Amino acid sequence: MDTRGVSSVIGFILLVGMVSVVTLSILYIGGVQLDTVAHHAEQEQVEHSFIEVRHQIESVSNTSGTTRTATLEVGEQGAVAYDDAATYEIWTEKYDGSNRTDVANGTIGTIEYESPDGTTVAYEGSGVFRKTSDQVHLLSAPSVTYNQDSVTLNFFVPQLTENKALRAGDLAIEQRNSTSKGLNYIEDDHVFVAIESNYCDGWEEYFETQAGDTTVQEDCYGGENADGEVEVKLGYEDVNDAFESGLSVPNPETNYEEPKGNNGEIELDDGEFPPLNSVIDSLGADLADAPELRSSEPNPAGNYSVETMNDAYTFNLSEGDALVYVNGSVSPDEIEIENCDETPHSLTIYAQGDFDLRTDIGDSCSKDAIETIQFYGTNTSAVSFQDSSSEFRGLLYVAGENEDFDVDAGGDHQVQVDGAGEFDMAGAIIAQSVAFGSAANDVDLKGAEAVDADVIPDGHEPAPQILYLNVLEKRIEIENQ
Repeated sequence: MDTRGVSSVIGFILLVGMVSVVTLSILYIGGVQLDTVAHHAEQEQVEHSFIEVRHQIESVSNTSGTTRTATLEVGEQGAVAYDDAATYEIWTEKYDGSNRTDVANGTIGTIEYESPDGTTVAYEGSGVFRKTSDQVHLLSAPSVTYNQDSVTLNFFVPQLTENKALRAGDLAIEQRNSTSKGLNYIEDDHVFVAIESNYCDGWEEYFETQAGDTTVQEDCYGGENADGEVEVKLGYEDVNDAFESGLSVPNPETNYEEPKGNNGEIELDDGEFPPLNSVIDSLGADLADAPELRSSEPNPAGNYSVETMNDAYTFNLSEGDALVYVNGSVSPDEIEIENCDETPHSLTIYAQGDFDLRTDIGDSCSKDAIETIQFYGTNTSAVSFQDSSSEFRGLLYVAGENEDFDVDAGGDHQVQVDGAGEFDMAGAIIAQSVAFGSAANDVDLKGAEAVDADVIPDGHEPAPQILYLNVLEKRIEIENQ
């Protein structure tokens, strides 16, 4: 039997089948890609319309008695307006947590759209957010503004008149009433804001971006607060009077071990001060091109930047102050100040790493000046004094919040003093924990109200100073035309 004809037919059928499969695959993949492109286009259209709604709500909030319109692109799904889906609370406190004053609390208006794939887009508190299954993105920032000229923080809180469904199309937006919580004078206070929301992560991202990571006191999830609630602290500490006490640590009963056999006097204060992490980061960026220190000859007044300080250094301060940024640790063999009795200038050292101060540190010209040499570290900087018969006279600031320290001296306190004894110290220390693990001959930490120490250099403040707080609630009515 001749099978050549049959083989040709089978081959032709297989070829047609393969072409069909490939064609169907191409059509399927192309269809999926088209659907994906169409979905992204629809999503962008929704997001843009929500941002436009935000602009119109803000516009009508500034001019009462007017009506604005905006087109809501939400397809057949529609959107829902809520007058109580999110809440806020604002209060002020002193830097040490005392003197709490409640300023305002209430609901925050929310308009929410959910796409078929579960992604939601929401207007809330004058911000616009996108929420997927695992994260929240901030699309447009809330209207929390700072006026530098008036040193005022303005907090705009849009509220909605009622819960209602909204369909796609034109919206009429009108301000119904406005409530001002007053212009509160809050000098020397911090402003605390707590927001509970389904878009909490987006609010947290906003505050971190605007004011830094240390602004957040309680994260949205995993903290002591309720899930979905973020708590932030705004305004920086006025820390230039921080050295009024000789030794300041939070909860001294657990964070302080006093020296044995001390002949000096220690003025102990239960105080909490902010970390200088962002200040030191800012200095590092600003001084990236600053000259390096010289160990072979005196360094005149000016700004310097080095990786580490692990040599002997001399500074001549007759013409002004010297400031050193250290990207790593500080463990000098010697620090000597020349001509320090001619003018009241100072040496300030800001470091990202640890301090290992095994040698004599101080101003050899005047036994009364405790601010000539100043050391500033981050909240993770560990400090060790180890050598016997050594002396430290100066200021040390390593405040913040961090409980995990592994100091070279072998302790678990942030500042650790160990050795055979006869350790002399004068000046002031601000830290998270301090332990004198050995006998001390003369530790005299009394601070001084007249200490001339600019803890935060000009231009490197971690956040705006706030003197006034203005909270405005605007009740907005939104309806389909």
